Amino acid sequence: MITEQLLINEIHQLPENLKEEVWQYITQLKARYNKTSLSVLTTEKKQKRVFGSAKNKYQLSPDFDKPLEDFSDYMQ
Repeated sequence: MITEQLLINEIHQLPENLKEEVWQYITQLKARYNKTSLSVLTTEKKQKRVFGSAKNKYQLSPDFDKPLEDFSDYMQ
């Protein structure tokens, strides 16, 4: 595992333009981490799904299982 001092020493050796890139990368990582931690918090607040809650909301047509005419060439 990289220690903080080792990381700091490596950053000190970089030219100024690369230090800027490292800074941008760190801010992106922090933003991604914050976004992930927020999404975990919001998913915990969601209600649990209830089995059968969509009953009678959707109906399949009577010919749902009927073969499609578009595939008749492949069915022969």
